[in-house]
Amino acid sequence: MPPLTLAAAAAGADGAILDVHIDPSSALCDADQALTVEEFKSTMVDLERILAVLGRHVARHGPHA
Repeated sequence: MPPLTLAAAAAGADGAILDVHIDPSSALCDADQALTVEEFKSTMVDLERILAVLGRHVARHGPHA
C-alpha cells in the first residue's frame, strides 16, 4: 500500500485511508493490507518529502497536531 499511497499523492490525491495495526497478523480484518506502526511512520516521512517537492503539506488534525 505505501507505494500506491505515495504515487496517488504525487498525482494530486488529497487523501488516503491506511489500515495500521500494532500486530497486523492478528488483525480481525484487513490483515493483508494493514501496516505496522513503523511502516506507517516511514510512509508518512516519505509522503511529507514528496508533498514538499510539490509545494504541499500533510494536514495535521487532532490532539497530536
